[in-house]
Amino acid sequence: MHGLFITCYVGFENLLKQELNHLGLTFVKEAQGGVFIKEKDSHSIIKINLLSRLALRVLMPIGQFEIENEADLYQKSLALPWNKWFTTKKTIAVQSFVKSSVMTHSKYVALKVKDAVCDFFRNDVGDRPNVDTESPQISIFVHLHKNQCTIY
Repeated sequence: MHGLFITCYVGFENLLKQELNHLGLTFVKEAQGGVFIKEKDSHSIIKINLLSRLALRVLMPIGQFEIENEADLYQKSLALPWNKWFTTKKTIAVQSFVKSSVMTHSKYVALKVKDAVCDFFRNDVGDRPNVDTESPQISIFVHLHKNQCTIY
């Protein structure tokens, strides 16, 4: 799994790569709509948020796995240690980008991951986080390409 994924407008990837290089960050790979960098530390995240003019979002990967069907997506999302990153006191929202024949509807993919997160906490502490699609405290992004799923 790569380090951080920094998103930008499509077509600005090379400029973002140059900007991040100028900030002293290690470029790994360019992708449509962003670039991967090696770093994953909070210092790098703060630096990008404060100094980048091209970055839209800084996404930290928390899980990556292959899926064959929706049950795989749910079970593998449920297996992630969600309590490592937040508690049920935080509100969440899940968004997804899907380019896959395994699952084709992005809102359904987001719903399955949201269900897994809530069920994880219900099983772990008997409570679940509330969903707030307008202004969540925790934003979860799911990227499903072919059968490869990455959760940020």
